[in-house]
Amino acid sequence: MKMSSRKKDIIDTSIALFNQEGCLSTSTRHIADNMGISVGNLYYYFKNKEDILVQILQEYTHSLFESLHAFDFANNRQFLFKEFLLQIQILDAKYKFLHTEMHSIIVTFPQFKLSMRSIMNDEVNLMRKLIVHQIEHGYMVELEKNEIEHLIANARILKLSSAGYWNIIEDRPQVNSQMASLSLFYFLHPYLTQKAYDDESWHQLEANLLKEVADVKM
Repeated sequence: MKMSSRKKDIIDTSIALFNQEGCLSTSTRHIADNMGISVGNLYYYFKNKEDILVQILQEYTHSLFESLHAFDFANNRQFLFKEFLLQIQILDAKYKFLHTEMHSIIVTFPQFKLSMRSIMNDEVNLMRKLIVHQIEHGYMVELEKNEIEHLIANARILKLSSAGYWNIIEDRPQVNSQMASLSLFYFLHPYLTQKAYDDESWHQLEANLLKEVADVKM
């Protein structure tokens, strides 16, 4: 079912305020006041702030899964990590607060945590599919099943921790997203084959990321 325009406005306003002011610091009244509507009107569409957060999480993961499914693994023999990292970079910039405040959010909102756990399983399955695809087509070194699982887990941990770290150092969401992507880029580097290194798109991605973060102090 298509989301109503008012419900979408509430989601978009919430994302903007959560990114600017912090999720835990933003109340439903703050969201309603920013939109020029009553809190009662907001509650017509969402039961509470946690309900809004769950909807935002679903929107984030829908965008991520949609981009991964678009790779068409069955018929695509290309090096896909560049496109994967670019999609992550775009989403991380839009939903900055999900990474900077993830720990606090899952501690404070139990239903969000349950939704996150369920979605993570689907995300891991898609990441596993991506890695197996890249191994089969010679872009990644051969890995045992348990090595793939640890690679996925460590990549997710790095993604969350690096996003939080760079948001402490810098107050520029787009740059922070690129720094987090660059961290993931170099983490994946040792797992790639010469065929991947020979792909010009990989070097172009590195050059673009380094250019965008040239003024960031490590």
